[in-house]
Amino acid sequence: MTTIATVLRSGGEFTPEHVQELRHAVATNLHRPHRFVCLSDLPVPGIEVIPLAHDWPTWWPKVELFRTGIFEGPVMFFDLDTWITGSLDAFAEEPTEMAMLSDFYHPSNAASGMMMWVPSPATEEIYWEFLRDPAGIMRRLEGSGDQAWIRSVAPDATRIQNLFPGKVVSWKVHCAEGGIPPTASVVCFHGKPRPWEVQAETIAKHSDLCGKWLASVEEEGVEILKSTDVHTVVALTVLEVGGGRDVAIRCAGDIFDELGETDNGFWVATYPGGKPAEVAA
Repeated sequence: MTTIATVLRSGGEFTPEHVQELRHAVATNLHRPHRFVCLSDLPVPGIEVIPLAHDWPTWWPKVELFRTGIFEGPVMFFDLDTWITGSLDAFAEEPTEMAMLSDFYHPSNAASGMMMWVPSPATEEIYWEFLRDPAGIMRRLEGSGDQAWIRSVAPDATRIQNLFPGKVVSWKVHCAEGGIPPTASVVCFHGKPRPWEVQAETIAKHSDLCGKWLASVEEEGVEILKSTDVHTVVALTVLEVGGGRDVAIRCAGDIFDELGETDNGFWVATYPGGKPAEVAA
């Protein structure tokens, strides 16, 4: 079974809520049994937390992902500034000994915003070698961070974009101007802007996912809800929207008077005073 992992260290920009959001996005888009964990020095409600063993600053706790004995089987790691916008099933079907991103600006360099590996003595060396002189290594690699260290110990890591062409993209490089590519499953933000700095309306403008939701089959939603008013209920289904569901829900807050989720997992919304003419048409 694949483990999905992330890391949260207190004192930075990220919060337990960002871990919960990533967990929800993974659960929506990975349709097979999996374990979701967060290495952290904070409790995260509803999330399995593996306590950090060291008080390493900033991004350096990511090195603890390679501690001996905390994972069994394939592992897939995401930074918290990552959006999951499509199916992760293909990623979970391809266990790899060690894979990292190709840096979006400098492809010859491996980057650690997303990683995949199967724990082994080779991957555990990333942690144990670091433990020999953490202060010295952090000082020497202060400007380039954990990914410079990881790629120095695992120089032959496979590149994720080579394994899954078109599936992993950068918001700044691939999405900010032309929209999220329809083939993308993972959008990496890597630096500024942070995901929450990009307004939901901007995302919707660059993607047709929200539009698919507003045009989704209302009769299906009505049947599920056992409602007779086709003018006030619209269904948001995983089938119609997939990874764009969270974006659509955020956008819907300004359009609809009620939002909710049914027992079978369908998100629904009701219009405040009847279906707008542009939707009715």
